[in-house]
Amino acid sequence: MSGNLGWIPPTWIYAITSVLLTSLASLGGLVIRKTLQNIKKDWDVAMTKLTTIEDIQRIQAENHLQTIQAESVKQTGLLTDMLQAQAETNGYLKAVVELSKKVS
Repeated sequence: MSGNLGWIPPTWIYAITSVLLTSLASLGGLVIRKTLQNIKKDWDVAMTKLTTIEDIQRIQAENHLQTIQAESVKQTGLLTDMLQAQAETNGYLKAVVELSKKVS
């Protein structure tokens, strides 16, 4: 054995080494566990934000569809009114032409 460690029995060296390696492995495991917990926490936060964004987009899409449907009903009503007014105008103009033919 070396001169500096002569006062420590060889069996103690193995025991001390074993305790140190076990402590180091436990510390490494603790660091890895804490790191994984932090990663999981960040992942959960990211998934919550993603779900919130998806919900907001779905609500906006539904609102847009409802607006488009309501506007299309209004536009259809306006076009129907315009068509009826145009038909009345055409009828009036036909009557004027017919009367002008009879008068001439």
